[in-house]
Amino acid sequence: MESDSGYTTDESDENRMKQLVDLWWNANTIIGKILKFVYESQDGVSENELKNFIENNNYSTAWFSDLYQSNKEYKYVFERNSNGITKIKKEAKQYIKTL
Repeated sequence: MESDSGYTTDESDENRMKQLVDLWWNANTIIGKILKFVYESQDGVSENELKNFIENNNYSTAWFSDLYQSNKEYKYVFERNSNGITKIKKEAKQYIKTL
């Protein structure tokens, strides 16, 4: 589907993912640290691992639920599978490797 900008929805999503990764990668922010933590885990992180990381760094536990809300932009970078494993989306992981 083409938007008013001339981009297809997929292209628009990919551009937004790249913008977000550019903002978050190596940023000294909560989301930057969560991104690096999840990225460094080859197979993703379990719910407990992610919750522990958030709690051990004294971040609000709201971050855990925020990552999965469909109305949040985290959906362009993170995904959670049916086993509760949080991963970096394949396209985002490939893009991070180019940085």
